Amino acid sequence: SYPAPVQSAIKQGKVAVGMTKEQVIMSVGYPLANENPSMDAPIWRMWVSSFGEYQLLWDASGRVKEIVTDSLTRNIVVYQSQ
Repeated sequence: SYPAPVQSAIKQGKVAVGMTKEQVIMSVGYPLANENPSMDAPIWRMWVSSFGEYQLLWDASGRVKEIVTDSLTRNIVVYQSQ
């Protein structure tokens, strides 16, 4: 029942601004507990590889408001609509 772009992002294993925590978990999995002691934290540190860190910043309503990473990792993890 998610919007088509969210469904597409989940199918591709990518994240997008506006996604909920549930949608992010469905897409890329849970954040590492040792890096993210609280699921309610305003920032989740995520990893695509040993050197590919990205951070998801959450707004007050629990949606991704910003994805912070380098350009290489951004190309791997951030959903771009076709």
